Amino acid sequence: MKDGLLDSVVLDRAPPAQKDDRLLAIIAGIKSSAPEITLKEIAARLEAMREPMPQGRAKWATSSVAYLRAGAAGRNAGRRHRRS
Repeated sequence: MKDGLLDSVVLDRAPPAQKDDRLLAIIAGIKSSAPEITLKEIAARLEAMREPMPQGRAKWATSSVAYLRAGAAGRNAGRRHRRS
C-alpha cells in the first residue's frame, strides 16, 4: 500500500456472510413428506443422510432440529403471500 504495490481496498471489511438455508429446506422437505414425524425422527433422518449440524457435528439433537424449525417459522411469519 505504502509503496503502491497493494490497493487499499484489500484492507476493507469483507461483506457479511450469507445465511445458508439449505438445512432449513431439508428439514421442511422431511416435515412436508411426513407431517406426523417427530423431532427425534427428523434428527435420525438427518443423521442417516449424513447431514452435519451447523457446528459440524454428525449427531443431531432434537433441540437443534426444534431451534432450526422455530427460526424458519419466525422468518416466514413476517412474509406476506401475494394473491394473483
